[in-house]
Amino acid sequence: MPVTRRPVPELPRVPRPLSIARELRRSYPTGKLEYSRALVGSPMELTLSTSGRFPPGLIAQLVTTLNTRPTDKRIEVPFERIDDWTLTCRIVPDRPGLFSFWARFSLDAERPGFTTPS
Repeated sequence: MPVTRRPVPELPRVPRPLSIARELRRSYPTGKLEYSRALVGSPMELTLSTSGRFPPGLIAQLVTTLNTRPTDKRIEVPFERIDDWTLTCRIVPDRPGLFSFWARFSLDAERPGFTTPS
């Protein structure tokens, strides 16, 4: 019995996001991480770095479930630009548990931006 195939429909073109920087490196793993009591109250410095340069006007936020109140799903903590290649963010865990981390970037303060995969 012969197999009949439908023609493949033409899909709409989807714009691809521009890369923020080459070889983006994080000092922290993305996804869910567990923090023990030993880390509570100790400052944690998270770093994003690149072999290229971050674009001027780049706004970066750490999006995390760490230190959220019961009414919040997540909080955003701004990264600070140290130089053209490095962004840092400091946060102090207030309790142990399983938390998520990812970064949100924007080149325009008016638009919400996009996130790194977690």
